[in-house]
Amino acid sequence: MHAHVFTAEALAALAHKHKKYAPQLVVESGKHVILTGDRSSGPIPFMSGFSDVEGRLTAMDASGVDVQIVSVTPGNFCYDAPLDSGLAIAAAQNDAIAEMVDNHPDRFV
Repeated sequence: MHAHVFTAEALAALAHKHKKYAPQLVVESGKHVILTGDRSSGPIPFMSGFSDVEGRLTAMDASGVDVQIVSVTPGNFCYDAPLDSGLAIAAAQNDAIAEMVDNHPDRFV
């Protein structure tokens, strides 16, 4: 099963230097909202595990999902970011997803 993941901690670490471009996840009224500079997407229904690996594993188990193919949330591609911000954001997200896969190789690809 393919699923998107929001690498909240990795992106939060970039918020100071790349604030205008690094997406940030907030929960408002029980819904997810992704803020990128002065833009927002959402609200979308709260999804357990959207940005939390343990919550994702719990939700997968409850749904009978053995393995997920995980990728970056499309709104986090940051096409309009300058090169230094785009590289930092892409690297942070890719590294966080790689760590998630490395830590749970039987559950994530």
